Amino acid sequence: MFMGQFLSPLPLDVEIIPTRNLVFRLNAPLIYQSKRYGKFTVKKGFITDLASIPRFLPLSLQTGDLAPAAIIHDYLYAFQPVPRKTADLIFFEAALDCKVAMSKADLFYFFVRMFGWKAWNKNKKAKIENNL
Repeated sequence: MFMGQFLSPLPLDVEIIPTRNLVFRLNAPLIYQSKRYGKFTVKKGFITDLASIPRFLPLSLQTGDLAPAAIIHDYLYAFQPVPRKTADLIFFEAALDCKVAMSKADLFYFFVRMFGWKAWNKNKKAKIENNL
């Protein structure tokens, strides 16, 4: 059932950055090899909010077993090396490779498909503005 693999050691080496919003800094590179889409390397120092969830939900949903897949997803949304739908599929694949329950992976995949467009478009606009 697992389609890809994390080539970096897990659990992750991340630290909380004290800001208004809960964000984390990756202290070691995170490398994910997707069986279908190739290899992706998230560099040390990457800032992520992990799984973007409403604040009233438990923090464990954000920092638990889904965290490595969420970091890959945030990286794919930030740099957009693949189309959005592909980024979401890689997230789903990576979640399963983290041994996340299928029901949880399905739920989070549904939410990124339904609501991820806002973050995707914001990052796309920022990329365009920074290249001018």
